[in-house]
Amino acid sequence: MASRKITRTPSAEEILDTYKPVAIRLAAGMTSNDSYLSHVSDDIANRALMELARKMARETVDNPAAYMMWKMKRLKLDYLRQRKGEISRLILWEEEAAAVRGKRLGDDVDTRRHWFNSRGLSADIISKEEEQMANFQALAMTEIMPDDEDREILRMRFYEIDKSISDIARQHGNRTPASMANHLRKLLGSQDTPGALTSVRDAVGELSLATAMAFCREITFLDGKSLVSDPIGAAIAHFEIASTYSPAHQERAATGIAHLRWIQRNQPSNRGLPNKILNRLIRAACFYVVETNDARHDEYDDLGLHDDVSVVAAVQRAVRKYRN
Repeated sequence: MASRKITRTPSAEEILDTYKPVAIRLAAGMTSNDSYLSHVSDDIANRALMELARKMARETVDNPAAYMMWKMKRLKLDYLRQRKGEISRLILWEEEAAAVRGKRLGDDVDTRRHWFNSRGLSADIISKEEEQMANFQALAMTEIMPDDEDREILRMRFYEIDKSISDIARQHGNRTPASMANHLRKLLGSQDTPGALTSVRDAVGELSLATAMAFCREITFLDGKSLVSDPIGAAIAHFEIASTYSPAHQERAATGIAHLRWIQRNQPSNRGLPNKILNRLIRAACFYVVETNDARHDEYDDLGLHDDVSVVAAVQRAVRKYRN
C-alpha cells in the first residue's frame, strides 16, 4: 500500500517569522509616496501579517505575499478614510476654538455670536477643558525634568504667578534675570524655536483629559521605576499578552507594538537635554502600557488598549519630530 504524505500546518510563530520581512517590504513600498501612510507602515505590515496567520491556520494559502498585498490595499483605504475624518474634525474644532476666543482686534464679525452657540456647545466647558489640559502639560513638563533645581524653577514659573523672572533668578543661584530668561527659553522654547520640553507638551496635548491625567501619574513616579532595564521590551510583552483577550485587543495591540518597534529602532541618544527628556518620555509611555488599570482598564473592556496605544503613538510622533 502506497504511503500517504502528511503535511504539517505551520504554527503562528513560524508564519510570523517567515513572512514578516516580506510584509514589511510590501508595506514600505505601498506607503513610500505618502508621508501620512509611511508613519503607519509598520502597523499595516503587522495587521496584514496577523490576518495571514489566521488565514493559514484555517486553510492553505497558495500565494501568501499576494494575500498580504490584497489585505494591505484594504488597510491603506481604511487609513485614508480615517485621515479624512480626522481632518474634518480638526477643521470643525478649529472653527469652534476660534469662536470661543471671541472677537479679536481687527475682526469684522463678533465671533462670540458664532453658530456653535445655537447648537448647544458650551464655551465654558471648552475653556475649562483647555485649562485642565494646560495644567496637565505643566505638570508633565515639571515632573519629567531629571534635575531637581529645574523642577523647582518650573514649579515657580507655572504655579507662582506673582513671582517675576527676577524673583526666580534671585532664588536660584542668584542669577541675572537675563540668564534665567535664557534658561527658561532653553527648556520651554519660544514661538520660533522648540525647547527641551516642547516634545512633552505636544505629546500630552494630543491625549484625552483622562489619559493625560493617567500619563502624568506615570511621569510623576518615573524615577521610582528607574531600575527597569528594558521598558520597551516590557511594554511589548504586555501588549502581546493583552492581545489574547479579544479580537479588538489583538488589533489594538498590533498597532501599539508597531509604534514601540519604531521607537526601539529610532530611540534617541542620551546626548543633550532634549534627547534625555525624550528618553524619559519613552520610559513613562512604556510604564503607562504596563500599568493595567490606567485611564481605561486594559482587560475588562474591548477598548481597554485604546488609551495605551494613543500614548505610545503620541510619544512616537514626538520622537520623530524632536530627536536630535
